[in-house]
Formats: sequence, structure tokens, C-alpha cells
Amino acid sequence: MSPSRVLNVSRVHGLQERNFNQLLVNIPLPNQVEARALLTGEYKPGSVTGSVFQKGRIGDLVRTGRAAIELASARFVEVLQAVSVSRCTTIPGGIVDSELDGKLSVLVVTVTCGPLSYRGEFKEERSLDPPATGWDGSDLFVPENYNGICVTGDAAAYLRKVRLRNLELMPDRLKSLRAS
Repeated sequence: MSPSRVLNVSRVHGLQERNFNQLLVNIPLPNQVEARALLTGEYKPGSVTGSVFQKGRIGDLVRTGRAAIELASARFVEVLQAVSVSRCTTIPGGIVDSELDGKLSVLVVTVTCGPLSYRGEFKEERSLDPPATGWDGSDLFVPENYNGICVTGDAAAYLRKVRLRNLELMPDRLKSLRAS
């Protein structure tokens, strides 16, 4: 996908697992390393080794028990490469004592943007101002105060069409600060 020039904030989705009863992999990190640093590529190990914490079906997106870290299957990686998702890479993943060793990779999204703004008594209303936050037009990105991967509307539509297993694209219900 080519980077969009204007982000339609109302069409941004959050990438997450569809079913939490599937495979869960524990990814230990060295002391002083936060999961977000692995997600955004600030921490760059040559590979990551984890262990199965909960057995279950294996999807194209596998949870790790850490809010910011997702594992991707080879099929998911191929889909991202096929549509030229920019600034999204992977780190090879090993899973100890498992037939999955070497078959999953950590999803790394190096595009960050400024913060989401929160309003409301329970911070239920979230807003984003793409021009002011440094969003560069990439299909996948990570706001600076959000430990998850955001997906543009066009990329979300494509990912739904290819039917990746265990992938949920939840509308983030963001509002544009320009319209507020």
C-alpha cells in the first residue's frame, strides 16, 4: 500500500487478536527494556526467544501477554510485504520446545506519531491530530502514548479481505482534533 496523504482519523483501527483462547507465548525481555521498545524497533535484538505459556490454535497473529508485542506468522509477513507496508519489519522469533520454533516473528512498527489526546471522565474520548503529531502517511503506526498498533482504513480493509487467522481490526473510534 502506498502511504496515504491524509489520515482519516475516524477510519483508524487497532490491530489485536480475535480470540484470546488461542496460543499465548511468553516473551521475556532483558531488565530495563520495555515492551514498547521492541514494538517500535528502539530495542533491536537479532532474534527473540519465547516459550509457550498457553497451548492453543495458531493464528496469523499470536498474542504474547504483553500489550505492545505481537507475533506474526510467515503468511502475515508475506501479506505485509506484498502490499509494501512501509516501515514495518519483523524480528525472528524462536519458541523453546515447540514445533513452532522459527515460524513466528515479532511484528515491529517503526512509525511513531505524537500522542493521542484523551477527554472525558474516564478518558473514553480519544483524538489524534495527524499533521501536528508527525504521522508520515504509513499504513501501520504507533502513537507515542499508546502501546498498540494502529492501522489506516485502507490497510484495515485489505487485511480483512485476505482473511488472516486470529486477526481483529477494531475501530479505534478516534476523533480528529481539527474537527473538535
